[in-house]
Amino acid sequence: MVLQMTLNLNTVIGLFIGWHLFEMGISILSYLNEKKPLPKTLNHLLNQTERQKSLNYQKDRLIFGLFSQAFTLTLLVVCLKLFFFVFLWEKISFINQVTFRSTIYVLILLFLSDLIMIPFSYVSQFKIEKKYDFNRMTHRTFILDFLKGNLLKIVIGTPILYGLFSFYENFSSQAWWYAWLFITVVQILLIYLVPTWIMPLFNKYESVKDEKLKEEIEAFAEKENFTLSGLFQMDGSKRSSKANAFLTGFGKNKRIVLFDTLIDSLNHEQILAVLAHEMGHFKRKHIFKGLILSTATLGITLFVFSKIAQSPWIFKITGFTETPPSLGLILTLLLFSPLSVPLSIVSNLFSRKFEFEADEYSFKSFPKPNALIEGLQSLSKNHLSALQPHPLKVFLEYSHPPLSERIRAIQDLK
Repeated sequence: MVLQMTLNLNTVIGLFIGWHLFEMGISILSYLNEKKPLPKTLNHLLNQTERQKSLNYQKDRLIFGLFSQAFTLTLLVVCLKLFFFVFLWEKISFINQVTFRSTIYVLILLFLSDLIMIPFSYVSQFKIEKKYDFNRMTHRTFILDFLKGNLLKIVIGTPILYGLFSFYENFSSQAWWYAWLFITVVQILLIYLVPTWIMPLFNKYESVKDEKLKEEIEAFAEKENFTLSGLFQMDGSKRSSKANAFLTGFGKNKRIVLFDTLIDSLNHEQILAVLAHEMGHFKRKHIFKGLILSTATLGITLFVFSKIAQSPWIFKITGFTETPPSLGLILTLLLFSPLSVPLSIVSNLFSRKFEFEADEYSFKSFPKPNALIEGLQSLSKNHLSALQPHPLKVFLEYSHPPLSERIRAIQDLK
């Protein structure tokens, strides 16, 4: 009741702006921290020219990020003050079934958001990333990614959104509970479907061409009693020169995917050490623990947001005369997303802990422990990664520990 009495639209907007200004301030603080002398574990990593290039990249990304965040924040405020969201909802009033209407409403908002962000995505990819020789994407791939992404949102998003909103329209105060179970099942299904059906729509997957590397990986996986359903290399160079590797799937459906850029960037020992780290996530049951954590986070978020969504004042302050529960949830997600930050901080805390544990597994399982440090250093150097972000930035946003902390933790294992 107190919340309803004290919050009006201007107050909500003010709190929303305040949080984003705080985020921007943290980003600036982190960049200033980045300019300080590097710790001993990293002072040999970059020469003066490379160090300046890294700082320039961080600066360009910061300025671009601040501008794009300010733009989207301003746009949201303008849309709220001019009642654009009410206007759009009324424009699709010819859709009589409210659950389907809410579904279409969200899909339109997502499409408009993607459309508005195209110039920002273009500048990021073809200006900033190209300036530092990271971009490998063609304009054709850029357009196709946009079209495929939005087509997937329609094909996959429609049944998911419709199912979610159906619970809110039919189960009132208990809706969050059914929605929680529903989205949890969807998440588990997507873990299996994404690697097999969705990711191949964007990248080409083929058997690792380097036969010697392939044999070494398979031998190491066998030694570690790690069952694989597939070993692939992906054409990451189609979009960027940045390198990566990942494991996907559950149980016997685990597969290793190497970016072709990773194969070109690291030697075999370093690649194996990085893959040992990824295997460590499975061996230490981080995938299962992460799923439990994300499921719990989802449940808490839906419970809190559902309580807000059921309050009449959220419709009143945004100018809506209709009050369907599904629309209340949409408005809550739109205006009160910062409320999920505490849960995000907890998730990131566990994620960083998992990364340390996976590093430890790699150190103990791979016969040449320095290979992991060398691989991490090489990847960080090639990516022009932030080497010493501010601790507050790490606490609030980082899912991985900074490089210096990972190296120090690995060295402490010796």
